[in-house]
Amino acid sequence: MRLLHVAPMLLVGVACCGTPQNPKAGQVGSGGKGAPRSDSAVGTRSGTGSGQIVGEVERVAAGRRMKIWGKVEAIRKGKHGELPPLTTTASGGVGDPVTEIRNQTAGQLTIWFAGKCGHQVDVPATANVTAVFCPGTYNIAAMLEDKNFLPLVREDQEFIAGMKYRLDFFVEKAPSVTKKRVR
Repeated sequence: MRLLHVAPMLLVGVACCGTPQNPKAGQVGSGGKGAPRSDSAVGTRSGTGSGQIVGEVERVAAGRRMKIWGKVEAIRKGKHGELPPLTTTASGGVGDPVTEIRNQTAGQLTIWFAGKCGHQVDVPATANVTAVFCPGTYNIAAMLEDKNFLPLVREDQEFIAGMKYRLDFFVEKAPSVTKKRVR
């Protein structure tokens, strides 16, 4: 009987920091300050075995954060450009930071947010996606599916609770492709 009570709360805990919910609907991520955490939502009473569930949820979340951190670090250590700071569009609100990402290019854009509630956001060509995640400092990497463009990196981007941000991603001119001579 207790397992039935724990299972719905476990789903809330898993959703709290990062897994995209439905990118096609324009919403990803969730949670943050004030949202239930996996350890407080599930609880750990002795003899119930729920501590094992909490440990598994935390292990999966930590693995996801490490994978995203690794991807951002790999891009940061390679050849890349500088991602400009995000524009603050509103302040003084309540709740988790909200970021509108506008992809004004002809290809899919993927952005990795490495931080407390790290996650990956895929933005289709000429589409807008809104990301909601917990406040904190994030390292960000962005890459277009077209490999002729360098990935972009922004380190130490602060996301503050109650703030709304915007990232406009566009291409001013196509990259020049140099032809290699065959000897």
